[in-house]
Amino acid sequence: MKHFCIVWVFLCCMSLLPVSGFSYDSEHYSVLQQGVKSWNAMRVREPETRFDLSGANMKGKNLKGIDFSHMNLTGALLDGSDLSEADLRGAVLDNAVFKNTLLYEALLRDASLRDADLEEAGLDGADMRGVVLDGAVLRQADLAGSLLRDASLRGTDLRAANLRMADLGGASLDGAYLWRAVLDGANLEGAVVTPVTIVETGSFADQAWAEKKGASLTIAEHDNSGAIAVEKEAAGQQKSAEKMLAEKEETLKGDPDTATVYLEKSWPINPVQQKIRFGVTRDKVETLMYDVHQRELLVDNVSRWNKMRKESPEKPIRLAEATLSRKMLDGADLRNADLSGALLKRTDLVEADMRGANLRGANLREADLTNADLRGADLRGAYLWRANLSWTMWEGAIVDAQTVLGTGKKATPEWARKSGALYRLGD
Repeated sequence: MKHFCIVWVFLCCMSLLPVSGFSYDSEHYSVLQQGVKSWNAMRVREPETRFDLSGANMKGKNLKGIDFSHMNLTGALLDGSDLSEADLRGAVLDNAVFKNTLLYEALLRDASLRDADLEEAGLDGADMRGVVLDGAVLRQADLAGSLLRDASLRGTDLRAANLRMADLGGASLDGAYLWRAVLDGANLEGAVVTPVTIVETGSFADQAWAEKKGASLTIAEHDNSGAIAVEKEAAGQQKSAEKMLAEKEETLKGDPDTATVYLEKSWPINPVQQKIRFGVTRDKVETLMYDVHQRELLVDNVSRWNKMRKESPEKPIRLAEATLSRKMLDGADLRNADLSGALLKRTDLVEADMRGANLRGANLREADLTNADLRGADLRGAYLWRANLSWTMWEGAIVDAQTVLGTGKKATPEWARKSGALYRLGD
């Protein structure tokens, strides 16, 4: 009985802890579970209540027409949900996740969505006047016909976004990344761009582009992290993307040490471009487990990477926790590389040499490992579900009970014996 009481007290205490680091109101969340009608009725009954659903998990919910206006929804998980015609005016949605979410005709006026993830979200016709989307990801989002007047889009990732007939009048696009965005019929009258704004062609914004679009080119100071360093004229001082690429190609023909020095000096000014190229913004380099320049060289050209490995075989390869998903790394020499915790989802690793590599906890879901050499690699805790493992070489590879194989099943001693791998218990 005594032990039962101790357990009961422990469980009661645990129930008081916030979920996922957020302390949203559980009573309000339970009303939300009853549906949009019940939620909206509560909002009418309690007009003065400060509603908080920060961090709440609302993935895949039907929330069409819901009233989330002026609420705290920081870090909320809303991916795959239907929020079309929802009222989100003045809401705080910083760091919220809206991947593949429907927000057609939604009201987002004056809402804050700093660093929110809206990749492939449907925002057709949404009212987003005055919205703050600094640092947000809107890659391949549908923003056709949306109202973005006076919106703040500083450092926003708008790659391949559909902005056809969108109204961006007066919007701030400082450091925004618009490569391959569709701007047909879009209104950019009075929108502000800077020399670190990347336009739909992949080039930096200049006076000619601004005049053509009716936008205003502003020269500001930017520091190394993409926030402001030196004032300079836009025309003639910013190298075109093509010239920079040509210079890099010529430099990388030399020895790997020269290449590393070049890459150190060649950080893009645009923070979104920094993240695309190196997997991180420059101000966060010190927090990383991997070498950003090694990642850059590997992703940029496998042939040159292999040449570097041949010339410097003893050089440690630090790619722990690196984001390498969907990259073409076929035939890459990754022998003895530290790839622990790396994200390699859907990566092409056909015939890659990964002998002795540390792949502990690496995510290799749906990766193509046809003919890859994993002999002696440490795959404890690795995730290989749906990976193509045809003719993969396993001899001496280390697996454990947490290694998830291509079938979705965990590795077993029997599987290890049949494959020539080594099954380990614990560390």
